[in-house]
Amino acid sequence: MVNAVTIDRGRVRLCARLLLAGQDLVVVVTGGDAPHVGAVSCAGEGDTQSFSFAGHRERELCAPLAEELSRELGRRVVVIAGMHWNEFDRELLAQVYEAWREMSAVLKARL
Repeated sequence: MVNAVTIDRGRVRLCARLLLAGQDLVVVVTGGDAPHVGAVSCAGEGDTQSFSFAGHRERELCAPLAEELSRELGRRVVVIAGMHWNEFDRELLAQVYEAWREMSAVLKARL
């Protein structure tokens, strides 16, 4: 199993670290100028639960990834993410979403 995936697209650099917890999977994704914990999504057995700290939007990314990985792998998956860029605009937002999609595809292909 792969233990890390890094997508580096200039200002947008995402790093996903993977940890097995028995048969379950924990994915921690960080990036930007100030990596942190912004949101957590847990998926498994047909259920998904998410939590995000006030003002954080990483939940929009965590939940779909946790659900997709859980469904495809047949195990519980927890995705934790926190990314922050000091100067943020719509162009950078589009780049972040594109990098996230690429990272997700790489994870799914390698797991």
